[in-house]
Amino acid sequence: MSASTVGQSPLAGGLALSLVRGWVRFYTVGMTPERRERRRLEIESDLWENREDRMATGAAPATLSLELIGRCLRGAPADVLWRYQMEGPAMNIHFAIDRVAGALLLGMVLFLVIALGIGGYDPDNTEGFDGELRRAASVPAAANMAFFTLSGIGLIVAAAGLTRAFRDRSPMLAHLSGAGLAAAGTLTLVSTTLYGAFASLADDYVASEGAVAIQASANARTLLLVLSSTNAMGGLLAVLSIWGLALLAAREKLVPAWIGVFPLISAAGAATGIVGGVTSANDLEYPGVMIAVLSVLLWLIIAGGWIVLGGTGRREGHAAAATPAV
Repeated sequence: MSASTVGQSPLAGGLALSLVRGWVRFYTVGMTPERRERRRLEIESDLWENREDRMATGAAPATLSLELIGRCLRGAPADVLWRYQMEGPAMNIHFAIDRVAGALLLGMVLFLVIALGIGGYDPDNTEGFDGELRRAASVPAAANMAFFTLSGIGLIVAAAGLTRAFRDRSPMLAHLSGAGLAAAGTLTLVSTTLYGAFASLADDYVASEGAVAIQASANARTLLLVLSSTNAMGGLLAVLSIWGLALLAAREKLVPAWIGVFPLISAAGAATGIVGGVTSANDLEYPGVMIAVLSVLLWLIIAGGWIVLGGTGRREGHAAAATPAV
């Protein structure tokens, strides 16, 4: 079956097919053009055959799209395993260390999302603080604390692993970024403890009334202010550390140069958020913070995936092959 035949599929312009093709391009990054093209044609052939079979049974286009996305998600681990099997002996210990670092960068996405969710209550909501407390009391605090604790430990482990992986490339940036991430993880653990105390006060507020409830509400608001400040400081340290890792990765050519735009966008967002906070302009502060955080998360996803899939190792391998032996 030719590629032109596949291109005639009515799904060719669909979002689901675009996602699948994008994933194929992503996990074959760094491979030789021949292997990338062969893998692309294999996937295209499989998609065409699956479409023909399902269309013969009268499946609707929307159903086909959902099934295609589901197959892509279920098959992602097998695709990554295929990538490793294709490289075989080419993966030496140096590449493995880089890939561990890439996996840690990807893991940090989850750690940061969980950690930043600790302060998900508004202490300034004076009119609806009753609702904030009742919402906190309705959530299982023990389960949340377990996730927050694992997130803090994960950040500390990631700090140690990334420092170990990158210290030979850029000792100063590696140690500074690692120290910042370790501090962010420690503050996350502190925030977890504060959250537990806040949740306990929320339970007391819901279970009591009168003067006792008023006192519990006042104590909870004070504690939530401390929690928000601690969590914000941890988030700031994490973002600064990721900027350091981005600078290190750019200097050492570990990732494509174009993803350097994300730390720059993050810095612009952070500056906007700071200006909004100083001037009490909420319409600037919140969007700026969100842009800063989302940009570093995008950088972690792309950089981590690139390193895990061997983009760095392949470029180094090509460079070594192009260097004449002495």
